[in-house]
Amino acid sequence: MYRLLIADDEENIRNGIARSLPWQEWGYEVCAVCANGQEVLDQLDACRPDVVLSDIRMPGMDGMELMQRLNRDHPEIKIVILSGYSDFEYLNMSIKNHVAEYLLKPTDFDDFEETFRRLKTTLDHERLQNAQITESVRRHFQLWLTSLLEGIADPGETERFL
Repeated sequence: MYRLLIADDEENIRNGIARSLPWQEWGYEVCAVCANGQEVLDQLDACRPDVVLSDIRMPGMDGMELMQRLNRDHPEIKIVILSGYSDFEYLNMSIKNHVAEYLLKPTDFDDFEETFRRLKTTLDHERLQNAQITESVRRHFQLWLTSLLEGIADPGETERFL
């Protein structure tokens, strides 16, 4: 299950999205809903989202600044922009900040489902890759440590085990 944080300045939209879509069926749990980008940043430690679904225009810190901050400080978090604007500047900024998806309002059920199922596939693949890398590093470290303890390797010799 992946953790989803929803940000939109319109309370009825953010709560409607959080409550009316079958997130669990799609592999997500809504961990927080926020009214602007600053609230998102304030919730990051408590929520630890895998995905942030954010409106582009919000008071205070808007979606553009939020995507820049997330991309810079939390590149592992996937960003989905939900906007009523197909403005070139927004699209360009989204591409530069590695936004995973850009949805236009009004967004229908099928678009949400397709987008979040596709994103889940990407997240599943990344999680599997990370687990395989971690396991490989762990195995190589154990081989090196065993060889070191048995006197077969010296502390500076790691190339043979990589």
